[in-house]
Amino acid sequence: MAIAVFAKPVAIDMGQLLYKAADITSTLAYRHVFPEVIEMMATGRLDVKPVITKKIDLQDIVEEGFNQLINDKKQAKILVRPASN
Repeated sequence: MAIAVFAKPVAIDMGQLLYKAADITSTLAYRHVFPEVIEMMATGRLDVKPVITKKIDLQDIVEEGFNQLINDKKQAKILVRPASN
């Protein structure tokens, strides 16, 4: 499952996928993929605060979000605040 943003195109060895009979898929966001995890977070049974490495505003998502994830390997999860109107 590919769930990351990549700085460069990724080369995949199709032979290895065939030999292992592996399936590959991707997703954008987690809302419909991990409902149990979301429920655990909502009820406080799973504390995700330790993995949040940065908090940014929506208008900064490219410069401080995507670029940071690509260039700073210490970043794990960047929390994006929606724009307030």
